[in-house]
Amino acid sequence: MVKLESVHGGHNNVAVGVRKGNYKEEVLADALAKRVAELTGARYIKQDSGDVNQNLAYFVREMDKKRGANLSIHFNAFNNSANGTESYSYDGDDVGEKLSINMSKKVSDVLGTFNRGNKNAPLYVIDRSIDVTTLLEVCFLDNDSDMEKFMAKREEVAHAIASCYENYKGNNTTEKPKEKSPVVNEPYKPRQEVRAFWFPKGHKKLAELKKYCNDNKIYFTESFVANQVRVNMKWFSQNSPSKMKLIEYLEKNNINYDMKLEFYENV
Repeated sequence: MVKLESVHGGHNNVAVGVRKGNYKEEVLADALAKRVAELTGARYIKQDSGDVNQNLAYFVREMDKKRGANLSIHFNAFNNSANGTESYSYDGDDVGEKLSINMSKKVSDVLGTFNRGNKNAPLYVIDRSIDVTTLLEVCFLDNDSDMEKFMAKREEVAHAIASCYENYKGNNTTEKPKEKSPVVNEPYKPRQEVRAFWFPKGHKKLAELKKYCNDNKIYFTESFVANQVRVNMKWFSQNSPSKMKLIEYLEKNNINYDMKLEFYENV
């Protein structure tokens, strides 16, 4: 088991989620996230007011402010008849996969819904976040039967989710396992490289980004593949204000980027 560091409910009142009748995904997911945070002591990330891209980037920035496992809560929708509970993990992340499998089963057992299990898909909050991140689709909001079950067992669902993590406060009957903290033990410390890609040689945005780095005293190197250029900006600490400012610049200018995490010896 891992310790839950942060939890949030997907979407917001601008980048709205699934809606049907009086049910609003962003409202239900947010309320459930708050309850899970209470049951675990995890950091609750409140929703922002940005559009879809801003909303996703905001959640990842907030998640990455502190190392640890993250949870993104959502509700599913398809054709008013699809049903069940499923969750997502990063492809190749064994810890995340086990957590996702366990969570989908526990929630579906409580609700009496079909367990659709763990899945892998290109989801922004999972792909862009540093640590283990799980995205839970509690049930199908456009399925009346699923929602009747959820509305009747919201508290039980919150406990089922929270019990997947070692900092679950509601389980006092058994000894908690030794914490497997995602934070790397000393003498090694994490540092990040932000990589912006791919620019054609001589592209205006490439020149502007390099100027931005020079103006803000950000060290960078360049990687070349054929006539394409990637800018590698380094090194940043986890909560570096200059890194956050850089990411805001990249997103504002619609520049693709990713982040590479390394550990260096603290001598």
